[in-house]
Amino acid sequence: MKNQIKVNQSNLLNQSLGRYHILEQLGEGGMAVVYKAYDTRLETDVAVKVIRTENLAPSVLERALKRFEREAKALARLRHPNIVKVTDYGEHEGAPYLVMEYLPGGTLKQRLQGKPMAWKEAVQLLLPIAEALDYAHSRNMIHRDVKPSNILLTERGQPVLTDFGVAKILDLEETQDLTSTGMGVGTPEYMAPEQWVGQPSPLSDEYALGVVLYEMVTGRKPYTADTPAAILLKQAHEPLPRPAEFAPEVPEGVEKILLKALAKDQENRYKDMASFGAALQAVLAVKGETAPVAVSDVPGEEETLDTIEQGTSTATVRGEAEAHSTAAKVQVGGVGGKKKKAWGWVVGGGLLVLGLLVGVYLLSSAPHKGAVTPARSVPTATEAPIPSGPISPQNAAQVEQLARFVNGTDGVWSLAFSPDGQMLASGSADNTIRLWRVSDGAPLRTLKGHTNVVTSVAFSPDGQTLASGSADWTIGLWRVSDGTLLRTLEGHTNEINSVAFSGDGQTLASGSGDDTIRVWRVSDGALLRTLEGHTGRVNSVAFSPDGQTLASGSSDNTIRLWRVSDGVLLRTVKGYYRIISVAFSPDGQTLASGSSHNTIRLWRVSDGALLRTVKGYDRIISVAFSPDGQTLASGSSDNTIRFWRVNDGALLRILIGHDRIKSVAFSLDGRTLASGSGDGTICLWGVKP
Repeated sequence: MKNQIKVNQSNLLNQSLGRYHILEQLGEGGMAVVYKAYDTRLETDVAVKVIRTENLAPSVLERALKRFEREAKALARLRHPNIVKVTDYGEHEGAPYLVMEYLPGGTLKQRLQGKPMAWKEAVQLLLPIAEALDYAHSRNMIHRDVKPSNILLTERGQPVLTDFGVAKILDLEETQDLTSTGMGVGTPEYMAPEQWVGQPSPLSDEYALGVVLYEMVTGRKPYTADTPAAILLKQAHEPLPRPAEFAPEVPEGVEKILLKALAKDQENRYKDMASFGAALQAVLAVKGETAPVAVSDVPGEEETLDTIEQGTSTATVRGEAEAHSTAAKVQVGGVGGKKKKAWGWVVGGGLLVLGLLVGVYLLSSAPHKGAVTPARSVPTATEAPIPSGPISPQNAAQVEQLARFVNGTDGVWSLAFSPDGQMLASGSADNTIRLWRVSDGAPLRTLKGHTNVVTSVAFSPDGQTLASGSADWTIGLWRVSDGTLLRTLEGHTNEINSVAFSGDGQTLASGSGDDTIRVWRVSDGALLRTLEGHTGRVNSVAFSPDGQTLASGSSDNTIRLWRVSDGVLLRTVKGYYRIISVAFSPDGQTLASGSSHNTIRLWRVSDGALLRTVKGYDRIISVAFSPDGQTLASGSSDNTIRFWRVNDGALLRILIGHDRIKSVAFSLDGRTLASGSGDGTICLWGVKP
């Protein structure tokens, strides 16, 4: 790498970067210069974004170039109609560049020109961007710099999001003029409070998109000042200016959405981008421009402007200070969802001032003397009574909560019963697996070894081995009796979303964010084959009961059925939207799929025919058949578990007891259903004796 050469990035006209001949400059920002170029091989126009390196010290530049290739590959895997396509990448005299599709319609910033637009037009234009961000977040990618200049428009006026990952590529500890360029932190007017202290999350993108919507309907940004430090202080201590003050025609429903999305505390925003998008969709459906609309995350729970304003007032800053002062690790975007440490603020003279102001902000909003951050809960439970019989359509209405296990403050992402039903395994956001005794909820053992969220767990049919998949890109095989790590399986190039044992226990399948399924021999960990063909992350895999067929559900909206013996693709079933979970019925004749389009679909395995569509309320995260095949359980983003009768799709029962349900699993005797949640709890459900 020619790190010693700093290319003159503003003087590349008529030069060639490999096969790309630079024609004209389209735009310039703190992090990159964008050119229109001609691809001499494909004979088409493209956009080339050259990353600015003049503000990077040589040692930092070397690190940025090493990171660039990894991030560029991740960006190229983003396939969404409202995300600009990255087609190539390279390096020119020490300056990395991305090649993207050329969109001649300009940017949203150019269209706005500092003037407001009609609220309906603004909401309709941003809906596809919310969907694109939801898709990216599902692949553990955070944008970090959502703003009007990063929303391109096609010739037909359709919005397309660009600049994914550019902020992360240069999000390094040492830059030479961070405050003036905005490199590494985003753009101050659009940055969420947590992003200022180096802890961006998917909800930071929600905040930024909220700022964009605010700007579109009012013609101004909510907080502006001459310096980033002044913006930070305004954002921290001033309530959000009511949009109606500047645009009286904005209906109350839109104002509610903005107040919630722009809450200072992440806990008061929408729980994810899908919920934000659903609120935008709902406000369009309301008859009459001034009719109020419920924007709560929970069905039937109304919010008023007063309660939302209270949640976004300066009173919430104290809670943010507590969260930041604990320096808790937050999962952030990038390939495989790797965790990063919050980086320091003492970078150059300008940053020193900003760092001092951040300190003033944190101190001024800190808890009163003597207040402490609550310690992580000790795992506890209530004793579980023995259910009276298997859960069925006949008794589903009598299902109640039998016990509640407290995993701690970290969410439970995955659950599995041991074959004898006496033990429950849980995979957690704290990177551990816990084994629980079902009868009384006693924590039996904690398995440590993963370095990121444990997204999936599965017991072998004989109950002696446990498999775990993680966002650290690895699979662990553990001996259940003593918790020994027997083997680590490596080879995927992104997070593991699902693991499943074959019926004979000899084979393990894994689905990954790298769009592939891998099939492993359990006895020695040998990779038997890699199944390719999906064009989106593989979210779920399941073996048929006879072990001859493997099903995979993907974010490319398809389910694929594979022959296990040789990996031949048997059938592709077109779903309606991103497939999050799949499960075979006990007789192997039916496949259930849960999707982010709020539906469960039942398919006939023999020919892929759609048998039935069941409409849920929100994204279906997990589905599970009862052992007798008569009942289907689903866990959803609306915080509910629902039981459905398989033969006609009738809704039998709705259970409420969690926040952010991640997984549901039946015991093999069908008497108990376990559910795990992002609130750090596990619930056992059944018919009380």
